[in-house]
Amino acid sequence: MDILTSFPPNIRFPHVYDHFENNDNSFMVMSLFRGTKVNNLDKYTENTLRSILRGIARCLILCHENEVIHLDVKPQNLMMSDMSETALTKMIDFGNSVRGTRVELKSRIGTLEYMSPEHLTFPYRVTPKSDVWAMGVIMFLMGSGQMPFNTENDYINDVVDNIKEKEPNYNWIDSPELRELVRWMLMKNPEDRPNAVDVLNHPYLKGDIWDRYEGKLYPDERIENFKRPKNTFVYFGQGLAL
Repeated sequence: MDILTSFPPNIRFPHVYDHFENNDNSFMVMSLFRGTKVNNLDKYTENTLRSILRGIARCLILCHENEVIHLDVKPQNLMMSDMSETALTKMIDFGNSVRGTRVELKSRIGTLEYMSPEHLTFPYRVTPKSDVWAMGVIMFLMGSGQMPFNTENDYINDVVDNIKEKEPNYNWIDSPELRELVRWMLMKNPEDRPNAVDVLNHPYLKGDIWDRYEGKLYPDERIENFKRPKNTFVYFGQGLAL
């Protein structure tokens, strides 16, 4: 909650309106996102894939500009603003996030399949490039239908070894431009990886629908997509409210 409330107003992360606690739980009142999570997309076009990648890059640019490393970038933590080809991508679940530009962790935190080699190697030093690696894993998965480093039995030690030492089969990705970009994001040495701005500027992502905003990185959200439909009722206990 502290991290989310520290960001400047933007359309890429949930806005925290309020928070409160009782004896058993903590609660946050947050933005309502009407789309689906990226991991729930059964079918998508090349335009959708590009839009999602642009969205992830923009989310990470915001994080990294504010010295926040997300550390759990995965399809389950990415939401679509609507079901169109060019929906906005929004990032959620900052529960594992850390502040800084180079952080030494006491243990591995996050989701194994999306962790970078430096995230898995003691003393677990992570940087914004660790989030870029996770973005590369997502794009490999969405571009090929396969996880890059999983094994037939998905033994934890085998997955860890593959992430640290082996190269995935990039030929599984049909698009040559996407293949090149993913290969760059999945470089073992973080110094060899692009940052989020580099990813956003890659030729694969040209033709962004937001180009019409004359280079403004975070355009105003199209609020008409999020108005509550008329005659929609929400129940609150025994009461009824529009």
